[in-house]
Amino acid sequence: MNESIAAKLASLDARLREIDGRLADPDVAGDVQGLRRLSQERAELQPVVEKYAERRAAGGDVAAAE
Repeated sequence: MNESIAAKLASLDARLREIDGRLADPDVAGDVQGLRRLSQERAELQPVVEKYAERRAAGGDVAAAE
């Protein structure tokens, strides 16, 4: 995988974890617009990050098989 693409995907993974942490924050629950914005961003990132995780797992499987 291209290094710049891998770096971008890792960045998206980190952003998703950051969003999850912010969504768990009680202060964010009081900000309806902020909560909506974070939820929408999370919905956009989640499928990409899931596929990235699957790709990493498959790469690990290939390395183990070799």
